[in-house]
Amino acid sequence: MSDIKEVDIRFKMGDFNASSPGIWGTFTLVTGPANANQVWAELQGRYGEDYSSKPVVVFGSDDAESLKTFLENFDGFCVDTEEEKAKFLEDKANLLKPTFKRVGDELVISREEPIAELEPFIGGFQDVLDGNCSFEFTLECNKTPAQMHAEKNNIIYGMHNGYQGRVDLKLSLAFLERAFDMGTQFAPVPEPELAKSMLNFFKKYSLNFETYDVTSLPQELRDVFKHPMFEQISFFNPELLANLKEKLLPVLQQFEALSSVSGPLRIYYPIKDTLAIKLEMNAVDWFNQFVALLSE
Repeated sequence: MSDIKEVDIRFKMGDFNASSPGIWGTFTLVTGPANANQVWAELQGRYGEDYSSKPVVVFGSDDAESLKTFLENFDGFCVDTEEEKAKFLEDKANLLKPTFKRVGDELVISREEPIAELEPFIGGFQDVLDGNCSFEFTLECNKTPAQMHAEKNNIIYGMHNGYQGRVDLKLSLAFLERAFDMGTQFAPVPEPELAKSMLNFFKKYSLNFETYDVTSLPQELRDVFKHPMFEQISFFNPELLANLKEKLLPVLQQFEALSSVSGPLRIYYPIKDTLAIKLEMNAVDWFNQFVALLSE
């Protein structure tokens, strides 16, 4: 049995149009010095700082300076009490310790210090995070925020409007054995062969499946997705929207500076010589559409 196994899954549903996805996102985890240090070096080269063991959030903005000023001076939510605002400022200074840096049309948010609390835990895996473990998940959906806002379909119906994605996972026996060993701090010691059995369960395989196009279904079946039972779990439920309008809309209006966000949202967490996490998704128009929905 090989000590490295791979899982490769592809899926597609509905009338997905790959040439112009309305919503997309990718989550990636890479391990090993070469892969982790590539992400770390790219961030250092682009933004001029060492971000090892620090979270990094990057916003593209049509007015990055105003967005930076707003977030730097943010002192609490408008619906908070004075005591809650004081607690937020205390946490911001002593726990969050955020930093804000404008680089061209981008705002880079990070932290003054590395997250030291994670280092001992991650360090326990460092010798087995050698590039033989990785994970990537990608999802693309047809509908843009404006289309979803206009159609106001419930969640179940919206799921059948076209999407595709992929999952790529690579595991090593050494990593699984270490994970089981670390887990014995909280649970009974597993059987010695359990890690090997789990790895053998995956084997190397590819799965590619496509389902029906909802627009090709008979109208009677399509109407099922509009059933009142499903309307109860709809984000566009009038009762839910009224509640959000009362409690959330004032906060969103307070964050008007976010309406300038453009391009994808990018989040990184690199640990030099060990691993790197990357999340990228398109965030364009979400804020404006959300405010418009609650303002109706």
